Amino acid sequence: MTTVSKRTDYKYLGSYTGHRVHDFVHAHFVLVTVMLLITALLFILAMIIYVVFNKREKQASKEYMEELEELNNEISVQNQALEIHKKALEETIVYAEHEKRSKNEILNDAAEVLEKTLRRLKDYANIAKMVSGDEEKLHIYLNRICMTCDELTNNIMGIIQAESLDGMQKELRPVQVSIPALLESLKKEAAEQAEGKHIQLYMECGGLKDDTFFCDKEKLDLALGNVLDNALKYTGTGGIVSVHVTEKGSIKDNNAEFVFCVKDTGTGMSDEFLKRVFDPFSKEDNESISNVQGAGLGLLTARKAVEAMGGKITLKSCQGVGTEVTIALKEIRSQEKREL
Repeated sequence: MTTVSKRTDYKYLGSYTGHRVHDFVHAHFVLVTVMLLITALLFILAMIIYVVFNKREKQASKEYMEELEELNNEISVQNQALEIHKKALEETIVYAEHEKRSKNEILNDAAEVLEKTLRRLKDYANIAKMVSGDEEKLHIYLNRICMTCDELTNNIMGIIQAESLDGMQKELRPVQVSIPALLESLKKEAAEQAEGKHIQLYMECGGLKDDTFFCDKEKLDLALGNVLDNALKYTGTGGIVSVHVTEKGSIKDNNAEFVFCVKDTGTGMSDEFLKRVFDPFSKEDNESISNVQGAGLGLLTARKAVEAMGGKITLKSCQGVGTEVTIALKEIRSQEKREL
């Protein structure tokens, strides 16, 4: 059986010429080959361009997604920072409102205490005038006037001292303090008061890894001074008052903590009074201490000074047995001590 090629007519230079396909290919082999090669090259080039642009598009898309993720992470971090800042601001507002209320309460209480003291002073003066002819009675009321003046002075100084802590700069001013020298200074200041009541006064420091301490000395003196003064005032004749200093933690690990414990064998406090011992102008209603002068601001002032240094003050007491006040302070690091 003979296969007959299909005849195809081609228009060439305005005339028709009839050729079979294989005849055309045979007649124009080189041209056809070149055309096929060019077509193949164009196809390959198109594929290469497609692959390159597709790869670049994927890379660009990947980079865009990474940038988008990084931006989202940054926004998330900023949102967290804003949330923290918001909470801190809310806490600051709450603290400021609390401080404002506390300050107003202190000022109101202070005004009431000063008014009562001045009224009592005036009453004593009027009575002194009335008994001016009786030398013995006059002497009694003049002594009461002097004592009331001292009480008034103590009250005013206590108020100024407590309020001055609120105005102090928040920035701490650490200096190197020698513990033995600090105890010696406390003992000298308290010596007269202790000797007047025949109180045995002990200053001890045990287990210290370092006898120097970096702290805000002004605030530490204020805290210890008020606590020790209270211990001496509320300890009876022949009693015992001690100040003991210990050290916890490690200087190298940057967690050294110094603990100051002031203990007395005084009148002590009731469980009910312990709940409000740090309230301004708080004084226990007890006949045995009715003659003790003070504004009731000593422990409040001590607590404010300790907390300003980032420390903690705790108190234990038993009525008729004595009181123990503990002040725990983290050492305020300094460059000088880091290098030791």
